[in-house]
Amino acid sequence: MSGEADGTPMAARGRGLKERTRRGHDEMWNPGDWGRMRDFFAGDIVVHTPTDRVPLRGHGQVTELFTMLQTAFPDRYIVIEDMIEEGDKVAVRWVLRGTHTGSYFGFPPTGRRVEVEELAVYRYADGLVAELWLMPNVMGSMQQLGLLPEGPPPRALLAVMGAVRRLRALLPGS
Repeated sequence: MSGEADGTPMAARGRGLKERTRRGHDEMWNPGDWGRMRDFFAGDIVVHTPTDRVPLRGHGQVTELFTMLQTAFPDRYIVIEDMIEEGDKVAVRWVLRGTHTGSYFGFPPTGRRVEVEELAVYRYADGLVAELWLMPNVMGSMQQLGLLPEGPPPRALLAVMGAVRRLRALLPGS
């Protein structure tokens, strides 16, 4: 019996998690094909980010975050540098490259390119990502975009950026 749209047998789910993670990046994230989310993420996925005090839950909220990033950096592309699989988790270190041509946390486009190293930890259940801890390099991105001065990141800014994103989502037409 197949367990998903691509015909992966249920028995194979839970093995080869690094390969599934790489496929998710190659087939969903890099091309921006959020319709493929159900092939890689559980419907009740929980995503933790440093800019959101409350985790994102479900495909809808995760799609909103990914769409915001795709709008800000339409040519963004992740190159996976390292992956470590342990039990039901995969840790990934990648380099994200892209050009800032859309709004990013409310900041207008700068036209500048970014190249930042980031981290994520994926927890799998039944062959799908059930929980995800994203550790984006927001400060590095903002500094490369000229939106923040070089130096140590102010912790309060992360909380403010998360609040701004949540408030913008409440506005009509957003």
